[in-house]
Amino acid sequence: MKKYFLKLPIYISVSIFLLIIGLHNAFAIPPYSSDIRFKPVLEKESIYNNIVVYYSDKDKLVMAFKSKGTTYSETEIDLSDPINLTIEYTRLFMSTLFFVPEPKNILIVGLGAGAMSNFLQSYYPNTNIDMIEIDEEVVKISREYFGMRESKLTKVHVKDGRVFVKRAKKKYDIIFLDAFRGSFVPFHLKTKEFYKEIKNKLTPNGVVASNLFGGSALYPYDLRTFSEVYKKLYSFKGQGNVILIAGNDEAIKLEDAGMMEAAKKLMAEKKFNFDFKYIAESYFPVGSIDKNLRAFTDDFAPVNFINSVQDHNTECFACLYDTRK
Repeated sequence: MKKYFLKLPIYISVSIFLLIIGLHNAFAIPPYSSDIRFKPVLEKESIYNNIVVYYSDKDKLVMAFKSKGTTYSETEIDLSDPINLTIEYTRLFMSTLFFVPEPKNILIVGLGAGAMSNFLQSYYPNTNIDMIEIDEEVVKISREYFGMRESKLTKVHVKDGRVFVKRAKKKYDIIFLDAFRGSFVPFHLKTKEFYKEIKNKLTPNGVVASNLFGGSALYPYDLRTFSEVYKKLYSFKGQGNVILIAGNDEAIKLEDAGMMEAAKKLMAEKKFNFDFKYIAESYFPVGSIDKNLRAFTDDFAPVNFINSVQDHNTECFACLYDTRK
């Protein structure tokens, strides 16, 4: 075998070498054991985050951020099945496909170690996917430990989400907003002005989906802010998290029956690895929006916004209510 290997063309030999190096890096952390479950196997402080990697279970690797003594899980990858969306809200994000079943261009603001992009690449191999992440260390760790896939059509851009959106020339069919820094969304990614910028980057029938905390005191204000920009709002409720979908002016309209029909059609065509009927059953009409509430805007003082977020975090996390499960 050794003699045969030496006769291989040099580009094949180099490819094999790189593959071996890649496999080594992918398993640079210790293999799973019950002794190390929930214990950090990697900690790294970046400009933006104190990053922690740990096992939540066998083959389930978590990226989390530490903030003020609390660890907030950001994403989880099933190392034995990288396209398995193990966290509920990432599955609910796929409700966007009810409205745009064959997206050509997708934007993901907030990397999440590539969990959703891995899934989408598998079922939509000809779709262009742009992933935006401000923290370069998060990108490096996602590549090395979490099996994040990249290709000619799927690219990571190390940039602030709002800056990328403002400068983007492309129009997107689906935009996912999931840019958390620990327990909160940066204020400039949560305002009426930003949502207008998002709308300008959507195709006429495109949709934007945002990961929100349904039990938060801020949630009614989130609804109010979105309603200032979008006429069509839909919510899909999980155990704590709510995926709010806002449709552009020409986006298709769906209600209960339409959701289930869309789910059945997608399952028949794509053969997804989990039942989309579950997503359809999670649909919950947004209902009335309190127009007396103030929408979040760029001139809403950041210190006031952050104080509101911190008050909310104390309520939601200190009582051990994990909205990420």
